[in-house]
Amino acid sequence: MIVYITDPRAVVTKAGRRVVVEVEGEDRATFRLKDLRALMLLGPVEVTTPALVELSRAGVEVAFLTSRGRLVCQLTPPSPKNVDLRLRQFHCHHDPEFTVELARLIVSRKLAAMLDQVQKAAHNRSSGRLLEIYRGLKEFRRPLAQSTDLAEINGIEGASARLYFSGFGEMVTNPHFAFSGRTRRPPRDPVNSLLSLFYSLLTTELNGYLDGVGFDPAIGFLHRPEFGRPSLALDLMEPFRPALVDRFVLRLVNLRQVRPEEFVRHPDGGVTLTRPALRRVLSLWEEYQSRPLGQGGESWQKRLESVPRLFARYLRNPSGEEIYPWLRS
Repeated sequence: MIVYITDPRAVVTKAGRRVVVEVEGEDRATFRLKDLRALMLLGPVEVTTPALVELSRAGVEVAFLTSRGRLVCQLTPPSPKNVDLRLRQFHCHHDPEFTVELARLIVSRKLAAMLDQVQKAAHNRSSGRLLEIYRGLKEFRRPLAQSTDLAEINGIEGASARLYFSGFGEMVTNPHFAFSGRTRRPPRDPVNSLLSLFYSLLTTELNGYLDGVGFDPAIGFLHRPEFGRPSLALDLMEPFRPALVDRFVLRLVNLRQVRPEEFVRHPDGGVTLTRPALRRVLSLWEEYQSRPLGQGGESWQKRLESVPRLFARYLRNPSGEEIYPWLRS
């Protein structure tokens, strides 16, 4: 399981083969180390050194994030690094033909996920605007398939995302919420706040999986390397943005699992959830990710965990492997 801790008074300690979350000297929660996959600490949560050592020995990822969900640092347990895999990643990174092919695949899968989201919403809402956006998104397929230039592929990704988000407000059916466009750093309304939070958490989670397998998370393809940026994680999470995060956020808002009064506005204009609401929403996120999809289907969590393994196979055989077998263009 992934455990999220948000109380600024919390201290994570060790008790045998368990970790204990204490608040002002009282035990609030206890977790067996063998049940943990990752510990996500949002805000000024403390962790004792013995607890960090035990978590590392048990192979548990520990991520320190701001209260807005932005990653500060990430502690990955030491593991035998797959040197051959990393060398293969570096070799492919310097191969322009491979880079273009991979970038095209990632953007095509993201485009497929956006089309699926918009088509379903257009049908459910009988929205002419969403049908227009759906037809517009389909128009990106041909130039994307024909493109052999990385900059052009990035341009298609950006243009398709802008078109997609121009209709995102149509998918918000709760009259107490509104969405007029994507805003970041800081997000300036509740819907953007939720999108930014869960995009950040998804990046952090995938970054840990990639590092644990042996990849260098900073060496990307669609997202070129920049100082301090987990470019590979940002690459591989792109189709998960509309397929997982956007659907979850729309579910939270439209099913009224969050309320407008559970958000606060900060002096910089940014909007975040209150701490009680954040705790509840993170619990819903974990439940949503771990729920099987369909009769006997795998969960979103399993799909995310499988990405590093599938990407490793793709590096060895780009023409015969698929990184996102659950999503076809």
